[in-house]
Amino acid sequence: MEGDLFLSACFLSPPKMFGKRLRPFSVAHYYLLKHFRNPYLVGGTCTKQELLFAVYICSLTWEDCIAWIASNSQWTDRAFWWAWRWRKTDFAVASTSFEKYIEEFTATAERTEKIDENGEPTKKISIALPLEWHLATFLMNELHFSESEAWNMPFNRARCYFDVIAERGGDDTLMSEYDRQLILLRQKAEAAHAAGDISEEAKWDEKTQKFIDEYKAGRI
Repeated sequence: MEGDLFLSACFLSPPKMFGKRLRPFSVAHYYLLKHFRNPYLVGGTCTKQELLFAVYICSLTWEDCIAWIASNSQWTDRAFWWAWRWRKTDFAVASTSFEKYIEEFTATAERTEKIDENGEPTKKISIALPLEWHLATFLMNELHFSESEAWNMPFNRARCYFDVIAERGGDDTLMSEYDRQLILLRQKAEAAHAAGDISEEAKWDEKTQKFIDEYKAGRI
């Protein structure tokens, strides 16, 4: 639900892992883990080293990440010994915890393709350029955050700002509670149709139309 999503964008607290307090998963963390093709963000088989690398990245600010990467070594002495210290930690438990951390901080409002009377999408939802650069540029250009504030902003909060401005500007691809309820009603009718239950299908079609009429009348 949107209320929980926006609440999390303000108050979600990151966990502590391997002796480090993670920072809120930021636009910068999203960019860097994607850049390094880390499987916790891009998918694939995860290893303990990739987990430790991701945790280390997510414990740093944008500025510290850039300085660390600019040192031309993914594992400086300090990071190496930190990783070695935690080499015997239960990987499965830690991996699940980190996956949950990323999932919570990247949760965003649902979108839906708007379909015309011919069943064709009415608009393109995808973007050509990297999402994280869209977000950072938007935060700086539209909301006047500094570069540091933009890249260090929690990813879910940045998306909330982005989506609210998009909706105010006319973006109607964001899924409303009305959209969700209408989809559920139509799924019930489709299931009845697939089962060959004509009376059940007619019942759900009637409920769907009643729901649409009440919405248009402003009663829901």
